[in-house]
Amino acid sequence: MDDCSTLQQRLNSYIDFFVSHRLTFLVIIFTAMNLITTYFKETYFPSKFNPSIYTHMDEKKKEELSYRQLQFLVGSFISATGYTCIIIDCIVLDCYAISTLWAYLFGSVLASFDLHEYARRWPLPPSILGHHIMV
Repeated sequence: MDDCSTLQQRLNSYIDFFVSHRLTFLVIIFTAMNLITTYFKETYFPSKFNPSIYTHMDEKKKEELSYRQLQFLVGSFISATGYTCIIIDCIVLDCYAISTLWAYLFGSVLASFDLHEYARRWPLPPSILGHHIMV
């Protein structure tokens, strides 16, 4: 067996583990997203924004701001790691095993983000509802 097929078998076992424990991972991801958005809303933003502006925002806008900040950070991380995985696969390994694992795992994380937003922000405004119907 060559190195690429060995690596693919190992990474497929990681995907199988993820699939067999998917509900546990969803609970962990949802809990982490709730904790991070609460931190942004109650601790981070009041210290970074002008207090006179942030205290006059309604709760829905504060919630939206904290969720969009989380989406920005996770999106930036996913973009950086995705390009890195593709470069490693194409240049170093000449095998597409790592980017396959990356696409599966982070695709699952992004799907859980949409599910979380769908449930947490119900009723959704028409533009966001349209986005969730399309996705």
